[in-house]
Amino acid sequence: MIKEEFLFASGLDFNHLYVLQNINNLPEVNRLTGYYNILKAKGYIDGEVLSDKGQEIVTMFNIINKNEENVDNNKQNSEEVQKPLSFSQWVAELHRKLQDKLLNLTGSNSPNLVFDGKVQKWPYLCGVLDLEGKLKKFIGKYTMTDLERIEKLLLKHCEIRNQKIMRYIIKEGNEKGSDMALDYENYVEEKPKVILTKKDFF
Repeated sequence: MIKEEFLFASGLDFNHLYVLQNINNLPEVNRLTGYYNILKAKGYIDGEVLSDKGQEIVTMFNIINKNEENVDNNKQNSEEVQKPLSFSQWVAELHRKLQDKLLNLTGSNSPNLVFDGKVQKWPYLCGVLDLEGKLKKFIGKYTMTDLERIEKLLLKHCEIRNQKIMRYIIKEGNEKGSDMALDYENYVEEKPKVILTKKDFF
């Protein structure tokens, strides 16, 4: 079970994770107080510090991945390490990739929708914060936590642009459902095409 699945299976989301990770430096926001109280009731916070359960969650998301495991002890200070991106950092990087993809496709990193082959007046891509909020709702509702798959689906949708990316992720208001959730369930990894020539046989 990957760490995001463990988080959601525990009845928590990224808002709860934020509170746990920043328990000693939380801003005075009523909404965060609500998450704090829920975590306390569930035993993730003991008094004003993390319980063992809370520390387990935080540690799980703060694991440092070493690029090289077998290094000489004398060279440990120069060992390269890579910290995993936080969810917000991942979304910011994803937003940059979406802008780059759109720029390559259209010549603009903020093009409008295309419907029935015609360019519309509404912008396709949203801002970073709106994208993060929408993805949190999507993951929380559908528990689809494969971020690599989500990224590939959003980059693929840039080629279509027949609805706003926010609406593609999850619909709001009177509309229900998510086209991205359907694509996620039916996702098949694309395999690179191998073209053989005569010299491959002789």
